Amino acid sequence: MSILLGLQIVHDRGLRMQFRLKPLLASFISALMLAGSFLALAPVAEAAQPPFEPDPNSRGCVTFYDAAGNVVTSGSITDSPMTAYAQASSRGRTVDNTATLFGFAARRA
Repeated sequence: MSILLGLQIVHDRGLRMQFRLKPLLASFISALMLAGSFLALAPVAEAAQPPFEPDPNSRGCVTFYDAAGNVVTSGSITDSPMTAYAQASSRGRTVDNTATLFGFAARRA
């Protein structure tokens, strides 16, 4: 039997590779640690703040409700009515006693 470049020639079985488990496992763990350190040093992507935020003229937000009083957070815009009730998160102007809610949906070109 002769050993040349990590190959062991066994005369009755032919040519086969001989691996040692500890050095192979140590190399694999080192590679994982190196990859992990690269991921830890990678900068975190942050979205830029849109130019319309924060809106200085904002008076709050609107919450939509269905007829049973459940908050509507998703659904079809073809439902009629799309929402049964809408509630503002803050009061309007003190001189107003009624409000009108206009809604517009985007159209595909």
